[in-house]
This record gives sequence, structure tokens and C-alpha cells, in this order.
Amino acid sequence: MRAKNDYTNVFPMLHARYRVNDATNVRAAFTSTIFRPNFFDLVPYRIVDGDDLETGNPQLSPTTARNFDLTVERYAQNVGLLSAGVFYKRLSNPIFSQTLDNALGGETTQPVNAVRGEITGLELAWQQRLTFLPGLLNGLGLYTNYTWTDSKARQPGGRETRLAGQADAAWNVALSYEKRGFSGQVSVNTIGRYIDELGEDADGDLFSDRRTQVDLSASLFVTRSTQIFVDALNLTNAPLRTYQAQRDFLRQREFYRPSVQVGFRLRP
Repeated sequence: MRAKNDYTNVFPMLHARYRVNDATNVRAAFTSTIFRPNFFDLVPYRIVDGDDLETGNPQLSPTTARNFDLTVERYAQNVGLLSAGVFYKRLSNPIFSQTLDNALGGETTQPVNAVRGEITGLELAWQQRLTFLPGLLNGLGLYTNYTWTDSKARQPGGRETRLAGQADAAWNVALSYEKRGFSGQVSVNTIGRYIDELGEDADGDLFSDRRTQVDLSASLFVTRSTQIFVDALNLTNAPLRTYQAQRDFLRQREFYRPSVQVGFRLRP
């Protein structure tokens, strides 16, 4: 017997591919997915900080989504891929964090379900091994990805907002190099602003600001079975910045400094 909130496999899933020629495909898909609440969010906990409260919500429902995707892919002979796609997602019971005034004179933050939500988006990607370059340069590779989204959600009180946690745009650019046992990559990742917590009205909404992070990774086989590596994250020490309603109303600004990990791997 199916559990009351178990929506797994309720909706059908369909996938189709049309082969235009040897290098070009068109793909279409209709899928259904489910996102269950974090276990901790379901626990009826209560954290008191002066007049402010943070509570769990045992009444949270899973989020379900119906997804429509259409993608065109173009493969290059010299190890490359160019793709463009559009997508639409219709959500039921999306989960977000809400902060409201309480009777103690402070605020109460709790995860709750919105009524419904929608996401419409466009995604572009280009991956290319630059094997046509001369000499040592033909070990270079390039990866780029850009996603734009427009989202909206209907809140329990009837207010319409953007979907919490959904950035308006995100892009990534990575330059890699592989040659003679060496592999390395430097990447730049940017995520646009998004609603982090919803307030009672638009003036109370908490936003996470746009953030750009630079990472680096490299490894080298010094023998056939021994590899040394280094991973460096957040090289530019990009801050985590949140604001309330407008960028001028700063709420939080934190720096976490770059982190570096160095080590070696052994394989049989």
C-alpha cells in the first residue's frame, strides 16, 4: 500500500530523440520528480534566541514537479559539444524558509510549503578540446555554461513571489589542460541573486546577493601509480552577502577565505 505522501512514479516519464544527422540530435523529455523535505526540517524542534525563534515543521509535504525539456545538441569531430535547451517546471508544494513577526516581539523562522511554483528557463553550453592548436597548446580545453530562469511561486497567503532559492541566472567558465600526466583546471562560477527567506511582505524578503567564485585544481602523475594533487577553492575570497528587499539594506557580509588541499593518491 502506498504511503500517504509517497508520490514516486505517480506521473509517467517520456523521452524522445530525433537524429537530424551524424552530429546533431534533438531531445525532448517529460519527467516527474519528487523532493522530500530535509529530515531536520520535519523534526518539531524549537530554538530560542531572545525573542527570536527557529522551529521545525512536521507538517511539511514533499515537493513534486512536472518537467518539460527540449534540447538541441551539436557534436564536433575534434571532441566538442554545443547545446541549447529550454525547460519548464511546474511545482506543487515547493518548500521555502519563512520569517514572520511573533507575539514575543521578535521573529519566527520556519520551513513551510508554498502552494505552487513555476520555472521557465534557457540553458546554453559549449565544451571544446582545443586539439587544433599547435604543440603543447593542444592540451587546452574550454567549458562554458549559462542558465537563465524566470520563476514565480504562490505563497500560502496569496502573495506571488519569485521561487525561493532559485537564482535568476548562473554561468560557469572553465579552462583546462591535460598533457603528459598533468591535469589542471581553473574555473569561474557565478550565481545570481535569489530569495533566501521570505518575509511577511516584499519589504521583509531576504536575498542572497550575486556571487562569483574562482577555483583551481591540478594533479600530476609522478609515477604510473602515484599522483600528487592540489585543490584550491574561493581564491578571490568572494564574500557571502545578504540584504533585505534592496541591496542598500545590508543584512550580512561574511568572508570565508580561500581553502587549499594538497595530497597524493596511490593506485594499484
